[in-house]
Amino acid sequence: MSAPSVVFSVLFALAVADEAGFGGASETLAPLVEDDGPVVAPTTPAPAPAATASPGGPAPTEPAPSTASLPTWTPPEGASAVAPGRTTLEVELARAGIDPARYPLVQLRVDEARLAAALAQAEARGLASAREVEARWLATRALLVDVERIALFRMHRCAARAGQATKIQSYRMTAGGPITLTTSELIAQASAVDPAGCARIELVDEDTVERARRARSLKTTLPTVAFAFHELDKRRALEDELKALLRALRAEGVERIVVPGDPGYDDR
Repeated sequence: MSAPSVVFSVLFALAVADEAGFGGASETLAPLVEDDGPVVAPTTPAPAPAATASPGGPAPTEPAPSTASLPTWTPPEGASAVAPGRTTLEVELARAGIDPARYPLVQLRVDEARLAAALAQAEARGLASAREVEARWLATRALLVDVERIALFRMHRCAARAGQATKIQSYRMTAGGPITLTTSELIAQASAVDPAGCARIELVDEDTVERARRARSLKTTLPTVAFAFHELDKRRALEDELKALLRALRAEGVERIVVPGDPGYDDR
């Protein structure tokens, strides 16, 4: 995979994802991104026999799991649910020969693009569940912004070690003082081509995405959960976990996580 192709897909992905509001998942809450895939209108049943391994032959292989999939919604009575087709981002990735399942950052970008398309479709058709799709899209977009910041930070650090780095300003000065730049503004300062060996999509693994997701989940849910007296130790343990995650994220360029109730939430 050539560096120009990688960067073209990176910049294109950012064109469809603006600065975020909030998001995340929790161990005790329903996940914000489910694994069922899009709902399709029922057709004439045509059950296929389960694949079995032939005697002496290799066992059937299963497709590699992706980090997430497009959540679904239940359409109102009388309306059929139509799964959105491939997004423009997916078309560009296919042309570049990039498999989202291999790169957690790319998969997260695809999830955000699919949810944006699903939301536009739901709103255009007047589906009652459009607000649920919107909440999932906002959550995924917010998580994507955090991970994009980590990717940019790691790319800049990687390039600096190779003597290819350029200065990236994190703040802009205003009459009221310094203001943190948005993710889009940070990305705009980067080179059009990621330095050789420092492609952002190759610097983010699934554990990185899950740490950001967990921090967002804890910050969102802890203030709303009532712990019994005998569960105070559990609450302290979760608070300590959140503090450790936030410290780790700050060390990777994510200075602040925005969740519901924070200034900047749902900032379109």
